[in-house]
Amino acid sequence: SVTIQVLPNSLPALSITTPLESAVINSGGIAVLGADALDAEEGDIGWKVQWSSSLGGQLGSGATIQVQLAEGPHLITAALTDDAGASVAQSVSIKEFYSSRRSV
Repeated sequence: SVTIQVLPNSLPALSITTPLESAVINSGGIAVLGADALDAEEGDIGWKVQWSSSLGGQLGSGATIQVQLAEGPHLITAALTDDAGASVAQSVSIKEFYSSRRSV
């Protein structure tokens, strides 16, 4: 007889590396979003990270992306799902985004 042991799928590890929580971004409209994403079964799955903003909706995918954001407070979310269907998400708040065109 053959014994087959099925191991449970573990959640991927996801960590937003940039921007930091409560960051104030003043870069003329361009923000860099970055995350580390590792899965015990698949390895580096940063290419699967899906980015979104509470103001801008879907922003793109990948471990690191550059996006143009509208002025205002944003809740930036990175989310991913591994091949076995385990999902994880992490969010950070950006306090305020100032365009370079805004007078202070």
